Amino acid sequence: MARTVVKPLFIALSLSLLSTYATAHSCQPKNFEQTERVQQVIDGDTIRLQDGNKIRLIGIDAPEIDYKSTKNSEPFAHQAKQQLEQLIGPSKTVKLVYDKDIIDVYNRMLAHIHNEKGQNLQAAMLDKGLAKQIVIGKNDKFWRCYREHETAARNAQRGIWTDKFWQPKVVADHTLNSKRYHEYIGQISNVWTDEDNTTWIVLNRALYIGVKQNQRNIHRLYELNRSWVGGKAIVKGKPYHHKGRWRINLTHPYQIMMPGELAILPKPQEK
Repeated sequence: MARTVVKPLFIALSLSLLSTYATAHSCQPKNFEQTERVQQVIDGDTIRLQDGNKIRLIGIDAPEIDYKSTKNSEPFAHQAKQQLEQLIGPSKTVKLVYDKDIIDVYNRMLAHIHNEKGQNLQAAMLDKGLAKQIVIGKNDKFWRCYREHETAARNAQRGIWTDKFWQPKVVADHTLNSKRYHEYIGQISNVWTDEDNTTWIVLNRALYIGVKQNQRNIHRLYELNRSWVGGKAIVKGKPYHHKGRWRINLTHPYQIMMPGELAILPKPQEK
């Protein structure tokens, strides 16, 4: 990768990002688009309606249940399913709010789900520590609110955040080699902007996090500052190897957590 470097640049949370997490964002819509009844809760992020349609809850990823061998289910999978059943309640009535994409590649409906009382169930699952935040495609209507609830659960060490299975992996060649979507944690060793105006954040001198200039949603939240080099950051993504380097390209702000966002740094996985 060709680069023109005048001097190192350093990245930090801007005042706008700090205010983002100081002021709670709402998970409530202006109005609901549809009311349905639930036939079955499949797991912590998927339900089946009485009309037979499956709905995948937008914005969260709950532990997977292995229905062929339940003992092989991910930690907290059954607790997540039970919690979602409790949140829906005995009326089994849910209110739907759609986002930009309504159907996923598995032909499931996609929606933000609220119970009969109007409680956002994604936010509740994140707050209980029984799901992780995820943004797929352009469906990010309540992402800042969901981020706040996930961060609160992490800091309080609730649910999955007490289990090493769910902790981020330490950035190293052997952990990046899986080429799977993971959370990674590492020390910020360098930051610079190349000749294409892509900002590169380097973790543990091994993982290069690319933020292109046109990713305005990310750049609006971050400003240049020398103070964060040496601090730790968490990044979410699927590493790929290119020109001798492991890389992750950021396309959404939810993918990175900078120093200061977490009151308690997680104990990362070494393997």
